[in-house]
Amino acid sequence: MSSRSRSSRSRQSGGSRISDDQINDQVSKLQQLLPELRSRNSDKVSAAKVLQETCNYIRNLHRS
Repeated sequence: MSSRSRSSRSRQSGGSRISDDQINDQVSKLQQLLPELRSRNSDKVSAAKVLQETCNYIRNLHRS
């Protein structure tokens, strides 16, 4: 992992780092909240796909 991507994961307050495991855990939790991806629990879904679907889902909620 590059130092640039590591530094981008620093929290603004306190300077503590977020571990890859913590990020993966949060992405998994998001995946469980999304109707489109919930059924794919056992399938490998990229974090980028989960974030993209999260944005789409929130946009759709705002339109409703």
